[in-house]
Amino acid sequence: MHTKYEPQISSHHAPQKEPEKKWNDIWASLLFVGHFGLIGYLAFSLGLPEIDGTASEGAATPDFSPPAVTPVSEFAGEMIGGMCMAMGLGIGLSLVYVKVCITLGKDLIHVSTKFFIALMALLTVVNLAMGNVVGGIICLIILAINCCW
Repeated sequence: MHTKYEPQISSHHAPQKEPEKKWNDIWASLLFVGHFGLIGYLAFSLGLPEIDGTASEGAATPDFSPPAVTPVSEFAGEMIGGMCMAMGLGIGLSLVYVKVCITLGKDLIHVSTKFFIALMALLTVVNLAMGNVVGGIICLIILAINCCW
């Protein structure tokens, strides 16, 4: 049986051209690398002397000196250990969150939207109960927009 759409259906597919590879947002990449380098420079040039206690007294650096009862080397070890733990935890949680986003993306969007609506409703009630009418109205407007969305 032939249909009127048969001429449009073809088992032969024309070879598709590979998409052109190009660099988008090079300026943002350069800003990121520059910012990363600046933070690294400031951390090592200003931070390390503060940690090991060699910072000059007249320097205009923030006072991050350890408490008087803790030796400087022990304080530095505790601080570096805490930073490493925070970094490891951050990397681990980021990997878990990316996996959740990939596998449950649609559900995550629905749950997040419903949670935000509930939060805005709560904030509206709290603001109005505290007598903050302007804050309550703003939260109510945001709540209405999200309910419509």
